[in-house]
Amino acid sequence: MSSRSEVLAVALIVLAGCGGPRPGREPFARRIGDWERVGPVERFDARRLFEAIDGEAPSVLAFGFRSLAEAEYRGPGGATATIDLFDMTSPLAAFGLFRFRTNFRQHPLQVGSEGAGGSGAVDFWQGSCYVAIASAFPKPDLVALAHALAERLPPGQGLPHCLALLPENARVPRSEEWVPTDFMGHEFLKNVVKAEYAVGDRTATVFAATFPTPAEAAGALARLRSLPTGGKAPAPLAIGEEGFVVPRPYLGRVAVFRLGRRLGGMLRYGPEPAALAILKDLAERMRTHTD
Repeated sequence: MSSRSEVLAVALIVLAGCGGPRPGREPFARRIGDWERVGPVERFDARRLFEAIDGEAPSVLAFGFRSLAEAEYRGPGGATATIDLFDMTSPLAAFGLFRFRTNFRQHPLQVGSEGAGGSGAVDFWQGSCYVAIASAFPKPDLVALAHALAERLPPGQGLPHCLALLPENARVPRSEEWVPTDFMGHEFLKNVVKAEYAVGDRTATVFAATFPTPAEAAGALARLRSLPTGGKAPAPLAIGEEGFVVPRPYLGRVAVFRLGRRLGGMLRYGPEPAALAILKDLAERMRTHTD
């Protein structure tokens, strides 16, 4: 396949899921900034994803994966870098995978919608694209490469709307995540937004899970209530339409309640008034949030 055909093929893949390149700017052009592509672009669908990232494939697929395009570039001084462009099913999926795979809290970067990393690796998400750039060479300018690549992708539209479910007071900065499935190790807890909160002398996790219907949310709450508690009966929680507090191994006291088709709650829930205030704020946001 000619280089022109390779670029066109990758552009069509990105067009399908990431919204398409900006006019006249294919993501994997022969040159991106001061970097020049080395060899062809390799593409992986869900069936071949294991060939590219092996053991990470199941977690990537869980977030909503369409395709992966991979290319190598050589920069000034001969350093090389590999670009992995993940075409995800939505901006929420791209955001979720980015926060899952990166240390955003410690190393944020202003690239794309959000970026993280440093000299050896830079990750960012923008629109429905999640991009991972890595190099084994000492301190190549990967940030400049990331910025140049982001310019070739459709602009993002900010953080996912569902994060507005999470209270702002006492939230640990940059701790928000989206969990597509298996929250707390339970396959029935899906589509969860969560963040860490400073409560007293500890950090607690606040979450909200959205289900298609109130009946499915009630069913998930019933399944949580039926889990073994070590002989301790769940204590009532007077928030929402129904709720309880129960001890769980490794999670401390777990408070959970249902409001319509959503479940909300806190892991490592304590007796402080601040903890209850956060849950009441969460309930109000769940009541008024529009999808």
